Amino acid sequence: MDSGVKWRATPVEFPPRDREYVLFRRRRDHGLVKEFRDRLRGQSAKRWGTTRRRRPV
Repeated sequence: MDSGVKWRATPVEFPPRDREYVLFRRRRDHGLVKEFRDRLRGQSAKRWGTTRRRRPV
């Protein structure tokens, strides 16, 4: 199974991938990636009428 962002496959309109990865790490280290993921998961659960289960990360 393969998942995650392919840094080499990002659109040319994005900043250089080393800069983009620095921005990602900064957001991850401040908990913003987890917060964003949890919000999306909650919205999806609400939309589809499912329970919001937390899976191990």
